[in-house]
Amino acid sequence: MKQILLILLSISTLSFLHAQENFGLKLNGSTGEIRLCDSDNFDIGDGFTVEAWIFASAWKAEAWQGSIINKDQQGPDSGFAFRAGKNGILSMVMSVNRSWFEVQTDPIMNANQWYHVAAVVNGTTLSLFINGDLVESGTFSG
Repeated sequence: MKQILLILLSISTLSFLHAQENFGLKLNGSTGEIRLCDSDNFDIGDGFTVEAWIFASAWKAEAWQGSIINKDQQGPDSGFAFRAGKNGILSMVMSVNRSWFEVQTDPIMNANQWYHVAAVVNGTTLSLFINGDLVESGTFSG
């Protein structure tokens, strides 16, 4: 009985989210991908933090293939992408004056291990953190 109730609740919630496409989550039932709907509230500003808990059983071949959190587009270049891949590299790329600025670590994360990762933009500094430790930073102008 509990399973049937849970299934009905899930279906009605997903139906509501589909109807409210601009305000909910999109769940990909096969890859584990979760998509937030596009909103100007997720545009980057002068200062922001993005963070996540990640666990990779294997890393993507390149860091740019392993998006954790992203809102980016090309032509015109805008947005940001927080990602991990290529033997445990953590990377953050963001558009500054329609050009891409990136900070990335060496390959320091292991597969099959949980990590708390964060990217912090404060003024003209972009810093990457793994498990609360500053692991890389860079400065930009614009």
